[in-house]
Amino acid sequence: MSWFRQVRSLYHNIQHIMQWNPLPAPSTLTPSMVDAFFPITDDNRQKSEITRDALGEMPFVVHTSASLQRRMIADGDSCENLRISEVKYFQRDVAPLHEYLVFWYEDTDTPGVRNFMIIERWGTNFQPPDKSKKKPQTHTIVASLGAVNGVEGSFKTPPGHRVRAALLESSRQSLETSGQRTRSLADDRIVISLCRNPAHIDKAEPGASTMLARIKPPTTSTVSVAQILTLASLVSQHRPDYDLMESNCFYYGRAIFDVTRALMDCNDHDVETSQNFRFMKFNALQWGPAHIVKGHMADKVAVEFKPEKITELYETALAAFLKSVEERKAIKDAPFNALKRKAEEEARGHQEANRRAEEANRRAEEEARARQEAIRRAEAAELENEWLKAQMLNSGQ
Repeated sequence: MSWFRQVRSLYHNIQHIMQWNPLPAPSTLTPSMVDAFFPITDDNRQKSEITRDALGEMPFVVHTSASLQRRMIADGDSCENLRISEVKYFQRDVAPLHEYLVFWYEDTDTPGVRNFMIIERWGTNFQPPDKSKKKPQTHTIVASLGAVNGVEGSFKTPPGHRVRAALLESSRQSLETSGQRTRSLADDRIVISLCRNPAHIDKAEPGASTMLARIKPPTTSTVSVAQILTLASLVSQHRPDYDLMESNCFYYGRAIFDVTRALMDCNDHDVETSQNFRFMKFNALQWGPAHIVKGHMADKVAVEFKPEKITELYETALAAFLKSVEERKAIKDAPFNALKRKAEEEARGHQEANRRAEEANRRAEEEARARQEAIRRAEAAELENEWLKAQMLNSGQ
Protein backbone atom coordinates (compact mmCIF):
# COMPACT_ATOMS: atom_id res chain seq x y z
CA MET A 1 0.00 0.00 0.00
CA SER A 2 3.05 2.29 -0.07
CA TRP A 3 2.12 3.58 -3.54
CA PHE A 4 -1.30 4.57 -2.21
CA ARG A 5 0.27 6.56 0.63
CA GLN A 6 2.61 8.28 -1.82
CA VAL A 7 -0.27 9.25 -4.09
CA ARG A 8 -2.35 10.44 -1.13
CA SER A 9 0.57 12.44 0.23
CA LEU A 10 1.20 14.03 -3.19
CA TYR A 11 -2.48 14.94 -3.46
CA HIS A 12 -2.50 16.62 -0.05
CA ASN A 13 0.73 18.47 -0.84
CA ILE A 14 -0.82 19.81 -4.04
CA GLN A 15 -3.89 20.82 -2.01
CA HIS A 16 -1.68 22.80 0.32
CA ILE A 17 0.38 24.46 -2.41
CA MET A 18 -2.74 25.39 -4.40
CA GLN A 19 -4.43 26.51 -1.16
CA TRP A 20 -7.41 24.24 -1.69
CA ASN A 21 -7.53 23.31 1.97
CA PRO A 22 -8.40 26.27 4.22
CA LEU A 23 -6.21 26.80 7.28
CA PRO A 24 -8.08 29.37 9.38
CA ALA A 25 -6.29 31.00 12.29
CA PRO A 26 -7.57 30.86 15.87
CA SER A 27 -9.18 34.05 17.06
CA THR A 28 -8.02 34.60 20.63
CA LEU A 29 -4.50 33.14 20.89
CA THR A 30 -1.43 35.34 21.02
CA PRO A 31 0.68 35.37 17.83
CA SER A 32 3.37 33.27 19.50
CA MET A 33 0.88 30.58 20.45
CA VAL A 34 -0.65 30.59 16.97
CA ASP A 35 2.85 30.02 15.61
CA ALA A 36 3.40 27.15 18.06
CA PHE A 37 0.15 25.23 17.66
CA PHE A 38 -1.01 26.31 14.18
CA PRO A 39 2.30 26.97 12.35
CA ILE A 40 0.69 27.61 8.97
CA THR A 41 -2.52 29.59 8.49
CA ASP A 42 -4.24 31.24 5.57
CA ASP A 43 -2.65 34.49 6.74
CA ASN A 44 0.96 33.34 6.57
CA ARG A 45 1.05 30.42 4.15
CA GLN A 46 2.49 32.62 1.38
CA LYS A 47 5.32 33.73 3.66
CA SER A 48 5.98 30.37 5.31
CA GLU A 49 8.44 29.18 2.66
CA ILE A 50 6.95 25.70 2.92
CA THR A 51 7.84 24.22 -0.45
CA ARG A 52 6.72 20.97 -1.98
CA ASP A 53 10.08 19.43 -1.08
CA ALA A 54 9.76 20.54 2.52
CA LEU A 55 6.29 19.08 2.77
CA GLY A 56 7.57 15.87 1.25
CA GLU A 57 10.28 15.52 3.88
CA MET A 58 8.74 16.26 7.28
CA PRO A 59 5.73 18.60 7.51
CA PHE A 60 6.01 18.91 11.28
CA VAL A 61 7.69 21.04 13.92
CA VAL A 62 9.37 19.10 16.72
CA HIS A 63 9.28 20.42 20.29
CA THR A 64 9.59 19.06 23.78
CA SER A 65 6.77 19.42 26.28
CA ALA A 66 9.04 21.50 28.52
CA SER A 67 10.00 23.88 25.70
CA LEU A 68 6.35 24.48 24.82
CA GLN A 69 5.54 25.08 28.47
CA ARG A 70 8.35 27.61 28.75
CA ARG A 71 7.04 29.33 25.64
CA MET A 72 3.51 29.48 27.06
CA ILE A 73 4.80 30.87 30.35
CA ALA A 74 6.93 33.49 28.56
CA ASP A 75 3.86 34.50 26.55
CA GLY A 76 1.55 34.47 29.57
CA ASP A 77 -0.95 32.34 27.64
CA SER A 78 -2.13 28.93 28.87
CA CYS A 79 -4.26 28.42 25.74
CA GLU A 80 -7.29 27.34 27.76
CA ASN A 81 -9.41 27.49 24.63
CA LEU A 82 -7.40 24.69 22.96
CA ARG A 83 -9.33 21.61 24.07
CA ILE A 84 -8.52 17.99 23.32
CA SER A 85 -11.17 16.59 20.99
CA GLU A 86 -9.75 13.13 20.26
CA VAL A 87 -6.90 10.84 21.31
CA LYS A 88 -5.53 7.92 19.30
CA TYR A 89 -2.95 5.42 20.46
CA PHE A 90 -0.90 3.70 17.76
CA GLN A 91 1.67 0.94 17.48
CA ARG A 92 3.87 0.57 14.44
CA ASP A 93 3.54 -2.75 12.62
CA VAL A 94 7.25 -3.08 11.84
CA ALA A 95 10.30 -3.14 14.06
CA PRO A 96 10.83 -1.51 16.49
CA LEU A 97 7.07 -1.72 17.16
CA HIS A 98 7.21 1.87 18.35
CA GLU A 99 4.13 3.24 20.15
CA TYR A 100 2.91 6.83 20.05
CA LEU A 101 -0.13 9.01 20.74
CA VAL A 102 -1.92 11.45 18.46
CA PHE A 103 -3.82 14.23 20.22
CA TRP A 104 -6.31 16.28 18.19
CA TYR A 105 -7.08 19.69 19.65
CA GLU A 106 -9.52 22.41 18.60
CA ASP A 107 -10.06 26.08 19.31
CA THR A 108 -13.34 26.38 21.19
CA ASP A 109 -13.47 30.10 20.39
CA THR A 110 -13.18 29.57 16.62
CA PRO A 111 -15.22 26.69 15.15
CA GLY A 112 -13.40 24.63 12.54
CA VAL A 113 -9.88 25.43 13.77
CA ARG A 114 -8.16 22.19 14.80
CA ASN A 115 -4.78 20.52 14.55
CA PHE A 116 -2.96 17.52 15.98
CA MET A 117 0.27 16.67 17.75
CA ILE A 118 2.15 13.40 18.11
CA ILE A 119 3.55 12.58 21.54
CA GLU A 120 6.25 9.93 21.67
CA ARG A 121 9.42 8.75 23.40
CA TRP A 122 12.69 7.67 21.86
CA GLY A 123 16.09 7.21 23.41
CA THR A 124 19.04 9.44 22.57
CA ASN A 125 20.83 6.30 21.42
CA PHE A 126 17.77 5.14 19.47
CA GLN A 127 16.59 7.84 17.09
CA PRO A 128 13.53 7.78 14.81
CA PRO A 129 14.01 5.40 11.93
CA ASP A 130 15.07 6.25 8.41
CA LYS A 131 11.73 6.62 6.63
CA SER A 132 13.18 5.13 3.45
CA LYS A 133 13.62 1.72 5.10
CA LYS A 134 10.65 -0.52 5.66
CA LYS A 135 12.44 -2.21 8.55
CA PRO A 136 14.67 0.54 9.91
CA GLN A 137 18.09 -0.31 11.22
CA THR A 138 18.28 2.80 13.37
CA HIS A 139 16.35 2.72 16.62
CA THR A 140 15.90 -1.04 16.27
CA ILE A 141 15.45 -2.21 19.83
CA VAL A 142 14.21 -5.51 18.38
CA ALA A 143 17.03 -6.02 15.90
CA SER A 144 17.13 -9.71 16.74
CA LEU A 145 13.40 -10.19 16.25
CA GLY A 146 13.89 -12.54 13.32
CA ALA A 147 16.20 -14.75 15.33
CA VAL A 148 13.77 -14.73 18.24
CA ASN A 149 10.89 -15.77 16.01
CA GLY A 150 13.01 -18.27 14.14
CA VAL A 151 12.22 -16.80 10.70
CA GLU A 152 13.63 -13.57 9.31
CA GLY A 153 10.89 -10.95 9.31
CA SER A 154 8.30 -13.29 10.79
CA PHE A 155 5.57 -11.63 12.87
CA LYS A 156 3.39 -14.63 13.57
CA THR A 157 4.24 -14.90 17.25
CA PRO A 158 1.50 -13.40 19.48
CA PRO A 159 2.30 -9.72 20.16
CA GLY A 160 2.73 -9.95 23.92
CA HIS A 161 5.16 -12.85 23.77
CA ARG A 162 6.93 -11.51 20.68
CA VAL A 163 7.64 -8.10 22.17
CA ARG A 164 8.69 -9.49 25.52
CA ALA A 165 11.01 -11.97 23.84
CA ALA A 166 12.48 -9.29 21.61
CA LEU A 167 13.07 -6.92 24.51
CA LEU A 168 14.66 -9.64 26.61
CA GLU A 169 16.89 -10.69 23.71
CA SER A 170 17.92 -7.08 23.03
CA SER A 171 18.63 -6.53 26.72
CA ARG A 172 20.60 -9.81 26.92
CA GLN A 173 22.79 -8.81 23.98
CA SER A 174 23.38 -5.39 25.53
CA LEU A 175 24.39 -6.99 28.80
CA GLU A 176 26.84 -9.27 27.01
CA THR A 177 28.50 -6.40 25.14
CA SER A 178 28.49 -3.63 27.74
CA GLY A 179 27.85 -5.33 31.05
CA GLN A 180 24.74 -3.22 31.67
CA ARG A 181 21.27 -2.94 30.24
CA THR A 182 20.86 -0.45 27.39
CA ARG A 183 19.90 2.90 28.88
CA SER A 184 20.14 6.46 27.66
CA LEU A 185 18.50 9.83 28.14
CA ALA A 186 14.94 9.84 26.90
CA ASP A 187 14.20 11.90 23.81
CA ASP A 188 10.56 12.82 24.42
CA ARG A 189 8.93 14.75 21.60
CA ILE A 190 5.88 16.83 20.80
CA VAL A 191 5.53 16.74 17.03
CA ILE A 192 3.06 19.38 15.77
CA SER A 193 1.61 19.25 12.28
CA LEU A 194 2.30 22.17 9.95
CA CYS A 195 -0.73 21.68 7.68
CA ARG A 196 -3.22 19.89 9.99
CA ASN A 197 -3.19 16.97 7.56
CA PRO A 198 -3.62 13.52 9.20
CA ALA A 199 -2.18 11.86 6.10
CA HIS A 200 1.18 13.33 7.10
CA ILE A 201 1.35 11.08 10.17
CA ASP A 202 2.87 8.46 7.87
CA LYS A 203 5.80 10.82 7.31
CA ALA A 204 6.47 11.18 11.03
CA GLU A 205 5.87 7.48 11.71
CA PRO A 206 6.91 5.67 8.51
CA GLY A 207 5.47 2.24 7.87
CA ALA A 208 2.03 0.96 8.72
CA SER A 209 0.64 1.48 12.22
CA THR A 210 -2.25 -0.11 14.07
CA MET A 211 -4.54 1.94 16.27
CA LEU A 212 -4.77 0.18 19.64
CA ALA A 213 -7.20 2.57 21.29
CA ARG A 214 -9.16 5.76 20.68
CA ILE A 215 -10.69 8.22 23.13
CA LYS A 216 -13.65 10.39 22.19
CA PRO A 217 -13.93 12.61 25.27
CA PRO A 218 -17.34 13.11 26.85
CA THR A 219 -18.93 16.49 26.20
CA THR A 220 -18.20 17.46 29.81
CA SER A 221 -14.43 17.12 29.31
CA THR A 222 -12.45 20.37 29.39
CA VAL A 223 -8.96 18.85 29.15
CA SER A 224 -6.73 21.33 27.35
CA VAL A 225 -3.45 21.21 25.48
CA ALA A 226 -1.76 22.81 28.49
CA GLN A 227 -2.87 19.94 30.70
CA ILE A 228 -1.54 17.32 28.27
CA LEU A 229 1.79 19.13 27.94
CA THR A 230 2.04 19.31 31.72
CA LEU A 231 1.31 15.59 31.95
CA ALA A 232 3.85 14.69 29.24
CA SER A 233 6.48 16.92 30.86
CA LEU A 234 5.81 15.35 34.25
CA VAL A 235 6.21 11.79 32.93
CA SER A 236 9.41 12.87 31.17
CA GLN A 237 10.80 14.32 34.40
CA HIS A 238 9.56 11.37 36.44
CA ARG A 239 11.61 8.96 34.32
CA PRO A 240 14.05 11.01 32.23
CA ASP A 241 15.96 7.91 31.19
CA TYR A 242 15.13 5.58 28.32
CA ASP A 243 15.37 1.99 29.48
CA LEU A 244 14.45 -0.90 27.23
CA MET A 245 12.68 -2.76 29.98
CA GLU A 246 11.38 -0.10 32.35
CA SER A 247 10.85 3.28 30.67
CA ASN A 248 10.54 2.87 26.93
CA CYS A 249 7.95 4.31 24.54
CA PHE A 250 5.37 1.69 25.65
CA TYR A 251 5.27 2.85 29.26
CA TYR A 252 5.71 6.53 28.47
CA GLY A 253 2.77 6.52 26.06
CA ARG A 254 0.54 4.26 28.10
CA ALA A 255 1.09 6.20 31.32
CA ILE A 256 0.00 9.38 29.51
CA PHE A 257 -2.96 7.52 27.98
CA ASP A 258 -4.13 6.17 31.36
CA VAL A 259 -4.00 9.54 33.11
CA THR A 260 -5.60 11.33 30.15
CA ARG A 261 -8.49 8.87 30.23
CA ALA A 262 -8.92 9.56 33.96
CA LEU A 263 -8.70 13.35 33.54
CA MET A 264 -11.44 13.21 30.92
CA ASP A 265 -13.58 11.10 33.25
CA CYS A 266 -14.22 8.64 30.43
CA ASN A 267 -16.79 5.90 30.62
CA ASP A 268 -16.38 2.53 28.97
CA HIS A 269 -18.08 3.69 25.77
CA ASP A 270 -15.78 6.75 25.49
CA VAL A 271 -12.78 4.49 24.81
CA GLU A 272 -12.81 2.38 21.66
CA THR A 273 -10.46 -0.58 21.28
CA SER A 274 -10.29 -3.86 19.45
CA GLN A 275 -11.24 -6.97 21.36
CA ASN A 276 -7.58 -7.84 22.00
CA PHE A 277 -6.89 -4.47 23.57
CA ARG A 278 -9.96 -3.98 25.74
CA PHE A 279 -7.66 -3.72 28.77
CA MET A 280 -6.72 -0.22 27.56
CA LYS A 281 -10.16 0.92 28.67
CA PHE A 282 -9.04 0.35 32.27
CA ASN A 283 -5.28 -0.28 32.52
CA ALA A 284 -3.07 0.36 29.51
CA LEU A 285 0.08 -0.92 31.23
CA GLN A 286 -0.49 -4.41 29.88
CA TRP A 287 -0.02 -6.21 26.61
CA GLY A 288 -2.93 -8.48 25.90
CA PRO A 289 -3.12 -11.25 28.47
CA ALA A 290 0.43 -10.60 29.70
CA HIS A 291 2.50 -7.65 30.82
CA ILE A 292 5.41 -6.66 28.62
CA VAL A 293 7.66 -7.63 31.50
CA LYS A 294 6.87 -10.01 34.32
CA GLY A 295 7.61 -10.66 37.94
CA HIS A 296 9.50 -8.12 40.03
CA MET A 297 10.18 -5.86 37.06
CA ALA A 298 6.50 -5.77 36.14
CA ASP A 299 5.64 -4.76 39.69
CA LYS A 300 8.32 -2.06 39.59
CA VAL A 301 6.98 -0.63 36.33
CA ALA A 302 3.40 -0.73 37.61
CA VAL A 303 4.44 1.26 40.68
CA GLU A 304 6.54 3.75 38.69
CA PHE A 305 3.76 4.57 36.22
CA LYS A 306 0.73 3.96 38.43
CA PRO A 307 -1.98 6.42 37.25
CA GLU A 308 -2.86 7.48 40.80
CA LYS A 309 0.78 8.36 41.49
CA ILE A 310 1.20 10.24 38.22
CA THR A 311 -2.11 12.08 38.74
CA GLU A 312 -1.10 13.27 42.20
CA LEU A 313 2.20 14.63 40.87
CA TYR A 314 0.40 16.07 37.84
CA GLU A 315 -2.03 18.15 39.89
CA THR A 316 0.84 19.82 41.73
CA ALA A 317 2.75 20.39 38.48
CA LEU A 318 -0.31 21.86 36.72
CA ALA A 319 -1.01 24.27 39.58
CA ALA A 320 2.62 25.47 39.48
CA PHE A 321 2.51 25.87 35.70
CA LEU A 322 -0.76 27.85 35.70
CA LYS A 323 0.55 30.06 38.52
CA SER A 324 3.68 30.81 36.48
CA VAL A 325 1.53 31.67 33.45
CA GLU A 326 -0.67 34.02 35.48
CA GLU A 327 2.32 35.73 37.08
CA ARG A 328 3.94 36.27 33.72
CA LYS A 329 0.66 37.49 32.24
CA ALA A 330 0.34 40.00 35.08
CA ILE A 331 3.87 41.30 34.41
CA LYS A 332 3.34 41.37 30.67
CA ASP A 333 -0.01 43.11 31.00
CA ALA A 334 1.19 45.58 33.66
CA PRO A 335 1.84 48.50 31.23
CA PHE A 336 -1.46 47.89 29.49
CA ASN A 337 -3.26 47.56 32.82
CA ALA A 338 -1.68 50.84 34.02
CA LEU A 339 -2.91 52.63 30.88
CA LYS A 340 -6.26 50.93 31.29
CA ARG A 341 -6.54 52.07 34.92
CA LYS A 342 -5.55 55.61 33.93
CA ALA A 343 -8.15 55.63 31.16
CA GLU A 344 -10.75 54.25 33.56
CA GLU A 345 -9.86 56.91 36.14
CA GLU A 346 -10.13 59.63 33.49
CA ALA A 347 -13.43 58.19 32.36
CA ARG A 348 -14.66 58.19 35.96
CA GLY A 349 -13.47 61.80 36.28
CA HIS A 350 -15.40 62.79 33.17
CA GLN A 351 -18.44 60.94 34.46
CA GLU A 352 -18.17 62.75 37.83
CA ALA A 353 -17.82 66.12 36.08
CA ASN A 354 -20.81 65.34 33.92
CA ARG A 355 -22.76 64.27 36.99
CA ARG A 356 -21.91 67.49 38.79
CA ALA A 357 -22.84 69.55 35.74
CA GLU A 358 -26.11 67.72 35.44
CA GLU A 359 -26.73 68.26 39.17
CA ALA A 360 -26.03 71.99 38.82
CA ASN A 361 -28.36 72.18 35.82
CA ARG A 362 -31.00 70.34 37.78
CA ARG A 363 -30.69 72.74 40.73
CA ALA A 364 -30.80 75.76 38.37
CA GLU A 365 -33.92 74.38 36.72
CA GLU A 366 -35.52 73.80 40.14
CA GLU A 367 -34.64 77.34 41.24
CA ALA A 368 -36.08 78.72 37.97
CA ARG A 369 -39.25 76.74 38.51
CA ALA A 370 -39.41 77.99 42.11
CA ARG A 371 -39.06 81.64 40.97
CA GLN A 372 -41.73 81.10 38.34
CA GLU A 373 -43.99 79.57 40.99
CA ALA A 374 -43.40 82.53 43.33
CA ILE A 375 -44.22 84.98 40.56
CA ARG A 376 -47.35 83.03 39.71
CA ARG A 377 -48.47 83.02 43.34
CA ALA A 378 -47.80 86.76 43.67
CA GLU A 379 -49.80 87.49 40.58
CA ALA A 380 -52.61 85.25 41.85
CA ALA A 381 -52.59 87.03 45.23
CA GLU A 382 -52.69 90.44 43.53
CA LEU A 383 -55.62 89.36 41.38
CA GLU A 384 -57.41 88.05 44.45
CA ASN A 385 -56.86 91.37 46.25
CA GLU A 386 -58.20 93.27 43.29
CA TRP A 387 -61.27 91.06 43.25
CA LEU A 388 -61.87 91.57 46.98
CA LYS A 389 -61.56 95.36 46.59
CA ALA A 390 -64.08 95.25 43.77
CA GLN A 391 -66.47 93.18 45.90
CA MET A 392 -66.18 95.65 48.78
CA LEU A 393 -66.90 98.59 46.50
CA ASN A 394 -69.95 96.88 45.11
CA SER A 395 -71.30 96.02 48.54
CA GLY A 396 -70.81 99.72 49.66
CA GLN A 397 -73.03 101.00 46.89
